[in-house]
Amino acid sequence: MIGTITPPLGFVLFVTAKVADVPFDKVTRATAPFLVPLVGVLAAITLWPPLTTWLPSLVLGR
Repeated sequence: MIGTITPPLGFVLFVTAKVADVPFDKVTRATAPFLVPLVGVLAAITLWPPLTTWLPSLVLGR
């Protein structure tokens, strides 16, 4: 998700800007607030790997 919405290879941004007929820079600025939680979660699961297995183990009871 992070790779598809970050320039310079943000293909989703290019498609969204074209479909909505909105300038690319405006679409890029609108997605900036969403990058903060995405990068935060990426840092959390990178620095603390048990976080990724906690919910499945809770649901599956293992």
